[in-house]
Amino acid sequence: MSSPRSAPAVRSPGSIEPPSVGFQRHRLSEPQPHIEAFLSQLPTISVSELAAVMRMDLRQRLRCGEQLGAGDYLTRFPQLLDDASLVIDLIYTEFLVREELGERLHLSLLQQQFPQYAAELTAQVEFHYAIENSEPENVSARPRTSCVL
Repeated sequence: MSSPRSAPAVRSPGSIEPPSVGFQRHRLSEPQPHIEAFLSQLPTISVSELAAVMRMDLRQRLRCGEQLGAGDYLTRFPQLLDDASLVIDLIYTEFLVREELGERLHLSLLQQQFPQYAAELTAQVEFHYAIENSEPENVSARPRTSCVL
């Protein structure tokens, strides 16, 4: 009989748990989790589920000080390139986490790195700044999420 800790982090065919939840559990149970090892257990993962797992991994790795970005994931998982909205979500996730960490990822850099998504990224970032600037000044910043690898 296996212990709960050694149970695979994949969902059974009848399960409703999204892969991103399974990946979070995988991250907590592995000393150095690898997204590829987790994904190898999910041969039929949808592109949108893959994107959710990538966003989660990117957030955690950036918060732990790793130097990587959305482009690294797009190189390793080119199937995501089939859906522009998922690519933009991944890039915007990097933008938000870096901002949360006190870094400033300039829009011009994003436009240069991802010229095919420049218009959408510009709209997303400008909307973000518009919302950010309309918040009352006494609203505190979101608490920083800790590094969990």
